[in-house]
Amino acid sequence: MTHACNPSTLGGQGGQIMSHNPCKLISVLLCRYGTRSHGLFKKLGIPGPTPLPFLGTVLSYREGFWKFDMECYKKYGKVWGFYDGRQPVLAITDPNIIKTVLVKECYSAFTNRRVSIYFLKFEY
Repeated sequence: MTHACNPSTLGGQGGQIMSHNPCKLISVLLCRYGTRSHGLFKKLGIPGPTPLPFLGTVLSYREGFWKFDMECYKKYGKVWGFYDGRQPVLAITDPNIIKTVLVKECYSAFTNRRVSIYFLKFEY
């Protein structure tokens, strides 16, 4: 995965960071830290909006969560991933998958669920 903070785009020779410039090193480390988790859903094959370093997809909520969720549902289907800052969040709208996650065998695998769960009626 290529990020805007790729060391080769920041003036390094052959992808190496020049050790005599600590600002470049700090910039690269900060950028890597801010985007480290952002490849998770892509790696798992889960679609979703492209996150920004440190912010994730927070700027997409400007018009409200409802509009953001409706747009994602129309674009990505019943399951998509997005990021609250660096924190990955999996959105599920399929009732059978929700039941599996909340009640059945996946309960121990999805232990860090959000406390506030709201239900949306999506029209097909």
